Formats: sequence, structure tokens, C-alpha cells
Amino acid sequence: MKQVLLQELGQGRVTYCPVGRWLTVGRSSQRSEVVVKDRHVSRAHCRVRGLPDGSLEVIDQSQFGTSIDGKRVGKERASKAKPGSELLLGTTSSLRVVGLLDADASHADEAEPQPPRRLRPHAILLREVGRGGMGVVFEAWDEKLQRRVAVKWLREGGRADPDRIERFQREALLQGRLGDYPGIVTIHDLGVLFGSGELYCVMEYVDGQSLLQKMRAGLEQVEGVRIVARAARAVAYAHEHDVLHRDIKPGNILVTHDGQVRLTDFGVARALDVGGGKTLTGIMLGTPGYMAPEQIRDAKSVGPPADIYALGATLFAALTTKLPVKGRSMREALRRSMEGTLAPSPREYVADIDDDLEQIVARTLSYEPQDRYPTAAAFAERLERWLKRNDPAERVSLKGPK
Repeated sequence: MKQVLLQELGQGRVTYCPVGRWLTVGRSSQRSEVVVKDRHVSRAHCRVRGLPDGSLEVIDQSQFGTSIDGKRVGKERASKAKPGSELLLGTTSSLRVVGLLDADASHADEAEPQPPRRLRPHAILLREVGRGGMGVVFEAWDEKLQRRVAVKWLREGGRADPDRIERFQREALLQGRLGDYPGIVTIHDLGVLFGSGELYCVMEYVDGQSLLQKMRAGLEQVEGVRIVARAARAVAYAHEHDVLHRDIKPGNILVTHDGQVRLTDFGVARALDVGGGKTLTGIMLGTPGYMAPEQIRDAKSVGPPADIYALGATLFAALTTKLPVKGRSMREALRRSMEGTLAPSPREYVADIDDDLEQIVARTLSYEPQDRYPTAAAFAERLERWLKRNDPAERVSLKGPK
């Protein structure tokens, strides 16, 4: 049977609306098939019916009102909510029409393999939330455990070259090794799509924004320092468990709506223990602008100081929205990074950065690895001391379990 997926945006919970059958949405479990726990929602608030194109028909039957993308729904004549539309029940509860769940739909695509909507026995893909050079990340719903998750899908599927497949698998294994720490995104599962060999991994869903998104929206200095300090604690935990990240940048630091920080994307990570991980000589892994000079020269031989440099570059960017290295092209920026030619002090971009914070940034971005902070934990502690002086409300430091 074909069904239209309807997601409650607050908790992420997903309901299946059969095509051709009316369901009632409301606050009462006795009167509604789709229950929304909100006092501003009527006990039987509205009726919805799935359509073959993945849309919903909606009829309001409440005293508080129902809207589709801001337009009020009538009580007698049905309105149509297309895939991607949002229903507002009353004044606070929102639901999104995800689209059709069709078990017979093909997932083949000539340009790029697309995962099926139902990726595995328990995971339903809802929407794309991000993509990089190697993977696409989807918000998904775990039917068995009734929770929101994220699914990372290898973009090239079963046609990916062996090195990309190995990197994808290694990311899941190394990040999975760090799952006990609350500041690192947890990996739940690594799987292969039966028949095609396409790889995916299921991980914790982080409801929030990346540090990069927050920077673009406008970030206060104290908040930027706090986020980087908490990310540094996560990096310290990874180093203590013999994992080097190698691609720390604002886009790989996630911040929840209540301010918790999660480090993610260990796609170019390397195990520091003997025999762990593989890096091809001559292949540059990382993101220009955040890479330490030694990482640009030889990614195979870098150690924890490279991650500390990347944390410093991330702090520089969080404070100024600029990269610490200038260049008219990527080649020039890489050359200047290798030579240790940094951009002006962050104070030349933002006047109210104090001497103490300026010195912290400068030491972290030192050309010689031994001149940087000795550990990511030491860098985090230094930022936390700055926060205690400059943000009296800051009283929490996130430290790894012993």
C-alpha cells in the first residue's frame, strides 16, 4: 500500500497516511489516529488523506485553525499540501509533508545513485540535509526504535573506487570508536544495500546548525569561543583514543538548539595506533585554509598538532568570518600556508578582540608544531579560562569520561 509520510517537526516523529484513507490529527488519542500533544491543538484538529502524488488533502475541524505554508485551511472544502509543505496546527505545532513512501519505486539514477526511501528494514529517509565530496546526509526516521537519525550515503554507491569505499568504512569505524563521548556524533550502524552493494551508515541526528551556518547568521565573540572550546574537548577525547580527525572546520562542528556541540565527519580521520588507517602518499586530505603546513606537505605523517592548528584556524574564522590564510587562488593559499604566511591578526578584522585572545589564536596557528599548545585539552583549558573572565555565565566545561 502506498503511503504519504507526515513528520512532526518538534520530535521528528513520522506518521504514515495511507493513500485514499482519511485520518484525524489531534490531541486526543481516543479521537485521533495522529496524536499531537499540544494544548493549542484541538482533540480532533483536522483530517488528512494521502494522494497518489505524495500530497495530502487537509480539512480543518478545529477552533484554533490549520494552515498550509501560512495559508488558512477551510472547514468544508479540502486544501492540498504538496511534499515539502508545512502544516501549522493552532499556533505552535508544525508538521511537514515528506512525500510518498512507495515500496515499488526505483532508486536508480544515471547521474548519481539515489537511495530508496526505505533504506533498510527500519530506516525511512525523509530529506537531504547536507552533502560533501564523498557522501550525502539525510534526516531519517528509525521505525523500530521510533527515533530521528541521520543516514550518510556514499554518493557513488557500488561504483565508488576502492579507496573511497575504504575511507567511508574507516570513518564509521573510527567515529564509532568514540561513541561514548557526548561531544562526538554517535555512529549506530554501517550497512550495505542488498543487491547493489551501496554503502551507508546510520548515526545520531543533531537538530541544530553547523558552526559555519551560525557564523553566516552572525555569531557573538563569546559564543564562538565557547563552541570552539567544546569542540577542542571532543578533539582531545579523540586523540586520547588514538584517532586523528584531520578535517576540523566550522562545517564539521554541529551545535544543537540548546548549545551542545557535536564534532562530526571523520571521513579523512586516521588511527594513530600501529597499523590503523591508510593514507596514500602524495594525496592531500583536508580542507585548504584549515590545514596545518605539515599536513599540506605530507598528510601521511601528521599528528595531533595538525588538529590543534585546525582548531586555531576555526577559532580565527569564528571570530572574524575570515580564513587565517589569504590567497587569490587555492594554489596560492596552499603555498602561503606551507610557508607560514598568515593573514593579518584577527584584531585587524575585528577591533574588540583583546590581547589575551589574540595571543591564543597566534600560538595555535604557529608554523612549527612544537610551538602550538601541547594538547587539544590544553587549548580547551586556555579558552575556558578566557571564558570565565569574559563570560561570567559560563560555568561548564565538557571533559571526557575517565
